[in-house]
Amino acid sequence: MNVLWWIRRPSCNFRPFIANRVGEIHDSSSPSQWHHVSTHQNPADLPTRRMLVTKVKGSKMWWKGPKFLSMPEDTWPKTEIDVTPEVTLEVRKNVRATFDVPGTESVLFALTLQTTWCLHPSRYSSWTRLLRVRAWVS
Repeated sequence: MNVLWWIRRPSCNFRPFIANRVGEIHDSSSPSQWHHVSTHQNPADLPTRRMLVTKVKGSKMWWKGPKFLSMPEDTWPKTEIDVTPEVTLEVRKNVRATFDVPGTESVLFALTLQTTWCLHPSRYSSWTRLLRVRAWVS
């Protein structure tokens, strides 16, 4: 369930370890393609239940998967995931930063990080360097 929650949010909301993996998933699939399979219907969980190899080998679920996979997708079990923007340890917080452009007297730029922008302004020594990196990344 945690992974489904991560997949349904933009990858740059997370710290690098999670963001990299979620980004790879977003590159190769759509979040709507991912579903939750309960432990009782998950063939991958069979060996973790202390079953003998002979029982796992003879299990229909091990060889054919859960029964619902052979039915139309609209009959599959539904799992509702709340994707409200909760603050957790893994989610980056929005930051408000203000930059003064060198060489000007009264010009002040304000930048509010949106959840889809992955570059953090406090990591860069100047506005120009931040813009250069942003242009290179885009």
